[in-house]
Amino acid sequence: MNNAKVETAHPTPERPDEVLPSKSDKPDPDSIKTDRPVAPRTERVFTGKDERGRSPSISVDVGRSYGSPTPATVGGVGIGSGGGIGAGNGLPGGSEYGRRIQGIFSRNYNPSSSDAASQYIIVLVRIARDGRILSVENGRVAHASFKQRSQSADANYAVERSLLASNPLPPFPAGFLTGVQEAVAEVWFRYPK
Repeated sequence: MNNAKVETAHPTPERPDEVLPSKSDKPDPDSIKTDRPVAPRTERVFTGKDERGRSPSISVDVGRSYGSPTPATVGGVGIGSGGGIGAGNGLPGGSEYGRRIQGIFSRNYNPSSSDAASQYIIVLVRIARDGRILSVENGRVAHASFKQRSQSADANYAVERSLLASNPLPPFPAGFLTGVQEAVAEVWFRYPK
């Protein structure tokens, strides 16, 4: 659904003979129609390279323009759009709470240095309203929580140590995701950091 083509569905006028014809190309029959305006999007290929911003100390990873974009990382950790698994809702990566937990995870993420090519370990972290990390079972991160693992066992252990050291997280702020008891954050850990 993330990569579905979406086009604006134009309402049919009551008197079509009084309306000028549209200058747009024929719509794609496989696209989804909506009555809301849609910005045209084109796919951008993930380069895998760090792009520098205005400040030399800030770098971001450039991903695709839609679908599963690589989130901006702070200290090697980025918060994606969320998984929405089970009863929980996806945790917005751009929210204030998302930025807070991103900082906590990045402080606790200390992988050993490596000359390995840059890669990501992606974990779906279930967080209860009171801040408990529900993905931790018996002192370990549940195997099913890892969406993407590293080939390096040390990198996977560094991610697990970060999650265990961060448990519990701060509780949800008042008014944040009202009516839900848990949320799922898609957390991206860059290795090497």
